[in-house]
Amino acid sequence: MSGTGIAAGRGAGARDVTVRGTSSDLYLLLWHRRPLEGLEVEGPVELFEHAWGSRAVTWT
Repeated sequence: MSGTGIAAGRGAGARDVTVRGTSSDLYLLLWHRRPLEGLEVEGPVELFEHAWGSRAVTWT
């Protein structure tokens, strides 16, 4: 997270929080269609929940 937004990346490099799972589980998580529980999380879970949990997805 920075002043310009949230960055997501793939591969090696410095990360604040890393979430690992199957591609389908990660896709569902990012669309708020699956809980974080059951996925592998490295780093503070609270940071992920703060950064992503507050992002609303509106279905129309």
